[in-house]
Amino acid sequence: MRIYDEYESMPKTPENAENLFLLYRRLEKAAKHAQAMYPAHSEYVAISNCLWDDKFEKLGMGIGHYSDRLEFSMKLMAEAHRLNPHTQYRSYTLYTEVIGTNEVPNAYKAKLYLNEFPQGPYARDAYKLLADFYHDLYAALRSMEAEPIRERRDMIFFCYEDYIAKHPKDAKLERARKQAIYYFGKVLAAAPPEDPLRPMYADELDTLRKRDTDNSYHFCDD
Repeated sequence: MRIYDEYESMPKTPENAENLFLLYRRLEKAAKHAQAMYPAHSEYVAISNCLWDDKFEKLGMGIGHYSDRLEFSMKLMAEAHRLNPHTQYRSYTLYTEVIGTNEVPNAYKAKLYLNEFPQGPYARDAYKLLADFYHDLYAALRSMEAEPIRERRDMIFFCYEDYIAKHPKDAKLERARKQAIYYFGKVLAAAPPEDPLRPMYADELDTLRKRDTDNSYHFCDD
């Protein structure tokens, strides 16, 4: 893959941060093109067996363990942001701070991203992330109140401890529900009418308003 060769030969310096970002955009386009060309499971197996090379993991790429589906992450974009967080592409690269490396994304960073780029290329993603996060927090707090098994309560607390233990005001059950409602409203407002996921967003918003949402999690569970 030519992109891999360019990545390996590129000096990882602040001066090359923009070039690294542009390399990521080329990788993103190429990966999406490959996904569109090989949608069937059997064809992804062929990619895994014949075209894949483990060295591509350096680019943030991978093959799904069960699906054999080509996957890619924002690894190169995150690297570009670390090299220089103040390039002309900051509205893109800053979002990598939101995702981070942990199972639960950084809600505080998501809000900072939206404060700086309320119409940014990842604004809608940030709204959805916050909606899912506060839905999770609401479900977690409700589960902890009702969960009779100590180990289960401890698991939930460990997953959300930064927001329950360190920020108790953010951990109030009703506040978490209202925040989830607020951000799902933002997601719906940002979603175009033709978005096939609009009904799902509207359903989650409705269940939160009725307080009958289930205790499934978007980011963290058993």
